[in-house]
Amino acid sequence: MDEQWITTINSLRQGSIAPFWMNVLAASNLDLAPGVADRPRITPEGVAARLATKPRWLTPFTVAGFRPNEFHFLSQAEFNRLSDGVSGVQAVTSELRPDQAASDEQRERALPHFLAILEVLEFDRYGDVPALILGKQIEQALAPNWPPHLDHLRFRTGFDSTEDPALWAWGYVAQTGEYDETTFLEWASDIRRVVDPICREFAPDRRAFLYFRSTAEQLELEGVAA
Repeated sequence: MDEQWITTINSLRQGSIAPFWMNVLAASNLDLAPGVADRPRITPEGVAARLATKPRWLTPFTVAGFRPNEFHFLSQAEFNRLSDGVSGVQAVTSELRPDQAASDEQRERALPHFLAILEVLEFDRYGDVPALILGKQIEQALAPNWPPHLDHLRFRTGFDSTEDPALWAWGYVAQTGEYDETTFLEWASDIRRVVDPICREFAPDRRAFLYFRSTAEQLELEGVAA
């Protein structure tokens, strides 16, 4: 655990993932809400539709800055998916001159690989680079005892009202049909007992705030019938 913490803290301080993260975000053409808790879920179909309106999303800069050794915090499966996705995009962009626009055929070949990258970075769930690093580790620690009524988590980092470093997490309580407050509060309490200590364990230098939303409420906000 000591070595893991040293590596994680160094990554957070250096921010060496940030250039790659920003390049992928810029290429994705996503229209993200400022608050991560309010973002609709990203779907492959939605991304593909948005990229169709931005033909120049595929350039040599699309996945520039990728450093495999900086993604030690991912599970092996997610690391492989990310690395393979980057390699797939790079195989296509290596065919392009810096001033050359990608053809329809090249974009079609690169798209599945780019979507695989987005499936790992999940801009709808992680609001910034430290949130990605901490969130992935928290979720891996939770995995063996994942609360049965927890649909997913979202994270962001920053500074609280007293200018102390903070981690905000939102747990989405799995509810189908109409929102039921009694059930929601009971399940949220059960989830908090499991999630809160792990958030504090992986972010000891940050104040941890844990909030809850219902998936039924989120679907309503997104304009989707529950």
